[in-house]
Amino acid sequence: MKVLIYETGYAGHHLEYVNSLVKGLNRCGVEPLLVTSSEAVSSAEFRFRLSDESLHFRLDDSMSTTTVVSPVRTAIKKLWHLLGGISRHQPAHVYIPYIDGLIYLIGGLGDLAKGVIPEGTQIEGILFNANFAWTQTPKAADQLRLYLIEEALRSGLITRLHLLDEFVAEFIRERVAPSLSHRISILHDPAPSAQPLVTSHQARQKLGLPQDGALVLVTGVLTARKGVTQILQAMSQINNPRLKLVLAGKPDSEICALLQTPQANRLRERGRLIERLRFVEGAEFPLYFSASDLVSACYSDHLGSSGIVLNAARARRPLIGTNQGWIGKTIEKYGLGITCEVSDLDSIKRALNYMCAESFAFPSSSRRGEFLSKHRLEHFEDDLTRGARERSFALK
Repeated sequence: MKVLIYETGYAGHHLEYVNSLVKGLNRCGVEPLLVTSSEAVSSAEFRFRLSDESLHFRLDDSMSTTTVVSPVRTAIKKLWHLLGGISRHQPAHVYIPYIDGLIYLIGGLGDLAKGVIPEGTQIEGILFNANFAWTQTPKAADQLRLYLIEEALRSGLITRLHLLDEFVAEFIRERVAPSLSHRISILHDPAPSAQPLVTSHQARQKLGLPQDGALVLVTGVLTARKGVTQILQAMSQINNPRLKLVLAGKPDSEICALLQTPQANRLRERGRLIERLRFVEGAEFPLYFSASDLVSACYSDHLGSSGIVLNAARARRPLIGTNQGWIGKTIEKYGLGITCEVSDLDSIKRALNYMCAESFAFPSSSRRGEFLSKHRLEHFEDDLTRGARERSFALK
């Protein structure tokens, strides 16, 4: 059976999920075709995620990246590329790791979409941004999104819609037609593999970080959405030489500008700002969590899941995070740290002072084990590829 994976992006989690798809499909003897962009193939993320010789997939890198200013234009361009890939390769099964935007176009097109996609082609995708499910007072646009999701499922083209947020998945299941709810799948984002944990001292030694003080970690792709601005501002207003901010990741232009401000310069001069401004990969990434006393997930304008939470839980490090969305709900439900109002600097400062006090020891939570058991990598790969595997076995 021919399986196509469509993904032209490469930042963040894009290629991480492609890696899981390829592994899961390879285990049942399927060698998928990855339709992507030349920009993705030449990226450091591609080399890190997909260059392993044990991964077997074919490659079509004739597409271009689809990041444009307008989300609607992005979705239209992605749909055009997707249809081109399907027409050229005639797959029986299609995976779209980031189906955001596309799901609404497919739902809106209805039978027209069925007319341009070959009969028998089944599509699965992961929906990341479902912020409408967290809205206290739904707007007309939120209700429209839910309606279009239902129409996309009703069309039969989208056979399974995966959500990384268990709370949002239940929200949508309760609101679509009962006959469609089984097509909503909860996909627990995988925690890091069970590599041996190291002590804080060992991790700091390997990374060349100072052994003294309380280290607050912000890592991943460094953007304003990750709350870098708020954390840096809060740190600059706390007169505590023990408290040090570690930025480990590739910054965007906005964060590069932030790091040239007087606030950043003062922290830097006092030895309280440690910068590793590059893509952090491989065995080095979990070391930053082990080296830290506190991990930040103070995301702004982000209500979905976060790999930072998973990595912190795996390293047994407490979190300071937003009180909104999946991050806030998960931290509170599983006892993973403390939440705060990220738009309020005083709230962040209180949380930092509380969690990083010299005499403070964050209590271990038995619920953390429950959380991590749900987020095992093998479960993620099996759940994500179940649809294609079932079809593949049925055809044998």
